[in-house]
Amino acid sequence: MSLKEQSDVVRLDREWVLLMKEAKALGLTSEEVKKFIEKYR
Repeated sequence: MSLKEQSDVVRLDREWVLLMKEAKALGLTSEEVKKFIEKYR
């Protein structure tokens, strides 16, 4: 994996953590978030 690919993975991980914090504050589960992303991708 190249350095750029590793950087992209880390960025996506951080974005996922932030998204899940927001979802938790709204009372959503990770499964609900995943289903939403799949539906509107």
